[in-house]
Amino acid sequence: MNNLQGKRAILYRRVSTTDQKVFGNSLNAQQGSLRDFCEKNSMNIVKEFQEDYSAKNFNRPEWKRLNAFAKKNKKDIDYLLVVDWDRFSRNVYEA
Repeated sequence: MNNLQGKRAILYRRVSTTDQKVFGNSLNAQQGSLRDFCEKNSMNIVKEFQEDYSAKNFNRPEWKRLNAFAKKNKKDIDYLLVVDWDRFSRNVYEA
């Protein structure tokens, strides 16, 4: 990604297991990585979403809130950032 300065992003964090909450991909670790990326690239964070829910489908409470927010504010958002693809979805086709 080139020249992200001034771009506006939504941050999305998700865990689905106890191990993820505690080790490696914890919500706090994901938050730190995403915020660091935005800071290093001079990006503006519009809103942050996080949840503790399986990614087997998109029937997730916080995902629904994020989706509604993004649709309502689409002119004010340039990117949706996640740490890893599997934090977004396990279903490539549906995603």
